[in-house]
Amino acid sequence: MRPVMYFLKKTTKRCLYLLNRRPWRVGYFEYKFDFIIKSVKSGSFPQYLKEGLPIKFGYRLDERVVEYPWIYHHLPNDPGTLLDAGSTLNVPEILELEKLKKSKIVIANLNKEDFCHQRLRNPVSYVYNDLRASCFRDGYFDTITSISTLEHVGMDNSQYTRDLIKQEPNSNDYLKVILEFKRILKPGGSVLITVPFGKGNFGWLQLFNAAMIDALIATFEPTYYTLTFFKYDGQQWGISDAKNCQESGFNNSYSTGKFDIVSSESVCCILLRN
Repeated sequence: MRPVMYFLKKTTKRCLYLLNRRPWRVGYFEYKFDFIIKSVKSGSFPQYLKEGLPIKFGYRLDERVVEYPWIYHHLPNDPGTLLDAGSTLNVPEILELEKLKKSKIVIANLNKEDFCHQRLRNPVSYVYNDLRASCFRDGYFDTITSISTLEHVGMDNSQYTRDLIKQEPNSNDYLKVILEFKRILKPGGSVLITVPFGKGNFGWLQLFNAAMIDALIATFEPTYYTLTFFKYDGQQWGISDAKNCQESGFNNSYSTGKFDIVSSESVCCILLRN
């Protein structure tokens, strides 16, 4: 009966969310991850990147609805040994996607995870350390992913760790992580990064701007790179560019935003090849 009850509970939450469609209401996460998994499994995202996202794509949903499909599309068919820097892949539905099932995954985070998934069919390991001084040897990983993590590095992370020592003002320390990515990535390997883009520093999170993206690329010194920008316009997520995203803000429970979403209004997705 447990699987049946679990299914009914999740279905009920999804239905409750559809009655209101407001961020963080009951059923928001269930509905959002249904949307993400369908977007990934449909195989349509590569075409969307060429022709534009469909009307109402990700309506009232946060930036994960474009970040996960973008990351998955750019993963090689066999990602090899993969580092998830920041633990954003640590969701069973994501870890069981076809490409990730082929990979040996290491999930690295500053604080301990509430949910660990070592029992999944693909190997998953968990490491808790600071990404600015990682414990991995040179050239260990074939692929590195970092979804909405660099904006927290060197900032006030005490709300995540319950450690007042983590109240830092070091907003340029994301470059130390980039140097570590360069060190621990194999020659020819890829780093896939997403960051919120626009204007603002909230103490615990900062939005990246064009100068920060330039510094990130210059620090890594890739043999090849691409930048993709997405922006939410109040009705849907769409493909954009740095100029149109530069004034974008961030909406959270501590600030008043323009739209009915709790997230960054724009994101930059970065592919770096070693």
